[in-house]
Amino acid sequence: ESDVDVYRYVFGYLSRLELGVYFGNFEFAVRMSGLLQPYIETDGSYICVSREHFYSGIAYVGLTRETGMQKYHNKSIEYVKKLRHLCRTRGLNVHHKCLLMEAEVLSLECKDAQKIADAYDKAIVSAVKMGYNHDAAFGSELAGASMLLLSEDSRAMQYLNQACDLWREHGAHE
Repeated sequence: ESDVDVYRYVFGYLSRLELGVYFGNFEFAVRMSGLLQPYIETDGSYICVSREHFYSGIAYVGLTRETGMQKYHNKSIEYVKKLRHLCRTRGLNVHHKCLLMEAEVLSLECKDAQKIADAYDKAIVSAVKMGYNHDAAFGSELAGASMLLLSEDSRAMQYLNQACDLWREHGAHE
């Protein structure tokens, strides 16, 4: 395969992985993650690797919620470790994504709404400070969904309204 073909596959699968996550089709997202693996292992691009780790981890959290299966929970933890390693070895540009993944995994393991909210808040603030409002918006959506699962409706609405505001700041229109 030529380099052009490789990047076509990488960005094609990455885009599909992200869309699978955004639309809640976690089985599809995990399938795209699997198709990406041969390319991610050989392509050291920070952007590609960090996106793959983050969205794959989120997909596995989603599958854990849907199925309750421990194997998916274990994979989500594996992706947290991969993001931590990336932060340690290649820079803190994705630190907010690491914090967001940690908050997502915590929401699987803990029912303390305040502790979970604190973890999401730390990730969201970190994303905003780094200028990644779209990641802060997505984090706010995830936090809102987690609060709904805990029957924390008021907190959920705060997070979901915050997500709308952040998406608007990022350029989304009604």
